[in-house]
Amino acid sequence: MKKLNLGCGSDYKKGWINVDFDRNYRADLYIDLRKKLPFGNNEIDYILAQDIIEHFTREEGREFLHECFRVLKPDGVLIFKWNE
Repeated sequence: MKKLNLGCGSDYKKGWINVDFDRNYRADLYIDLRKKLPFGNNEIDYILAQDIIEHFTREEGREFLHECFRVLKPDGVLIFKWNE
């Protein structure tokens, strides 16, 4: 099972692919989430995106969602969380 923790920050999860842009945090991949995700179509089972969507413009957010659904398996799960 492939699980992505996008924008992991200080929430590094064992057994997940932890992704962040900021190299001050521990992550497995450092990528800009405004660009294409480096995974194939229908490859990911679970995506957790915490406290990141508010950093995107409307168009960037749209593209980000498109990328999430592109890499997510048809029966995959996408969870968005954010603190106000």
